Amino acid sequence: MVCQERHGIFLEMWAKIRVTNTVVAMLGALACVPTVSLAQTEPDPGTAQAAQQQSPRIQVVGVEGALADNIRVHVGTPDISCDASQRRLDRLLPGIRREVLRAAQALGYYQSQRQISFTPASETESGCWQLVVNITPGAPVRLAEINVQITDPQYRDLFTPVLQSLPLRSGDVLNHSAYERLKAMLSGYAVERGFFQARFDTAELQVDVTQNQAFVDIDFNPGARYRFGEIVLNTPDALSQRFVERFLIFEPNSEYSSEVLIQQRQNFNDSQYFSRVSVSPELDNAQNNAVPVSVDLAMRPRKAWSAGAGVNTDTGPRMRFSYEDRYFNRQGHRLTGDLTVSTARQEPSLTYVIPLQDPVNDSLRLSGGFQREETDSYITNTYRAGASYQTLVGSWVQSIFTNYEQERSQLTNVMDRSEFNEQTNSLISGVSWSRTRSNDPIYPSRGWRLFGQVRGAHEDLISDITFVQLTSSAKFIREIGPGRVLLHAEAATT
Repeated sequence: MVCQERHGIFLEMWAKIRVTNTVVAMLGALACVPTVSLAQTEPDPGTAQAAQQQSPRIQVVGVEGALADNIRVHVGTPDISCDASQRRLDRLLPGIRREVLRAAQALGYYQSQRQISFTPASETESGCWQLVVNITPGAPVRLAEINVQITDPQYRDLFTPVLQSLPLRSGDVLNHSAYERLKAMLSGYAVERGFFQARFDTAELQVDVTQNQAFVDIDFNPGARYRFGEIVLNTPDALSQRFVERFLIFEPNSEYSSEVLIQQRQNFNDSQYFSRVSVSPELDNAQNNAVPVSVDLAMRPRKAWSAGAGVNTDTGPRMRFSYEDRYFNRQGHRLTGDLTVSTARQEPSLTYVIPLQDPVNDSLRLSGGFQREETDSYITNTYRAGASYQTLVGSWVQSIFTNYEQERSQLTNVMDRSEFNEQTNSLISGVSWSRTRSNDPIYPSRGWRLFGQVRGAHEDLISDITFVQLTSSAKFIREIGPGRVLLHAEAATT
């Protein structure tokens, strides 16, 4: 029975299990209990009753919980008819006794006493045989000493995180599955960091059944650490090779890490340029402890359009048109345009985004727009232009911005309109910080977002007013039952 997912790429492992005073079986990972999911439907009463009457039953007496479940898993349901004779049933007892013994020892119970018997169908109400396992577990074997060593001194600090989270502790009841999980953690941790030739120089589990004590002794030899080799970029013609190379977060000859490859794939996906991303280590082509990496990219459609319509109580019916050029040139620049039209308001705008050295986190954004609002009493024309620089500072997205706005208003219900013209100017600059964590970027059921901003204007710098404003907000999302709870708080001062 295989209960442990193994990380065995380029890994040679062997284990020795020695016994003090008595014998201990090599049980491996026999203590795992699979979870079975059954789809429930409304049964026919007659059919359900008949099935229950003809079903075999396995009864475990004397223990419950994990040990009882493990016994049921190991014993299973013997493939034998309900009306089997007592002699035929008794032939199965030696094998069942072995499985019960293994199930108990896998969870550290080496002193168990067992009475196992079959009751034939003729003596049961269900009309099918019944298996009774009566077990007295006795005192469990406990871990007395756990010794795990990394044989190469230069890598001991690297393995400290996994050594501090071992699934075994002195004083715990012996669990063979936890012992196998410990070895799998070490080997998996090694492979993820490029130790493809790691091996166990020693892997011993010693059990003293007379003292009910167990001893773990492991010497783990990580071997040589592999490095990244040549990076082969299959770059689409739509983007320049130099621009795509700026997405790379590792270099040839840097230390191998599967986590780096996962983050690299995520960076390409987050860029919104690519419809398909493949970042593949070519382990079979590794030479001199260097692993080549192949990057294959497929572009999203360059242009996208969208349109929508709606009704607003202030402006009446309105329509919106949007256009996006996802890669305006081979340097990855983006251009977006929006047009909102209603009876009272027309608002076109353009935004041009220039990716910088780190195209995932650093960008320069230039924007411009115009808004005309016309009512029975006034006409207002607003002109806007702005620029912002966005970058990542620690875990926070920082945006430094400056926005210029000119507003011209004119009353329409007076005789001499020139006397009722008004023009205001404002140049508002500031900086904002935001940080977001969620379990899903589109529709999160758990997460939060923090935002803070400082902005201001001064009469000596084009603006008609002077002010400083501080703003902060927090948003939390939690899943409760079938829905979500959203908490939002804001604070500001001027």
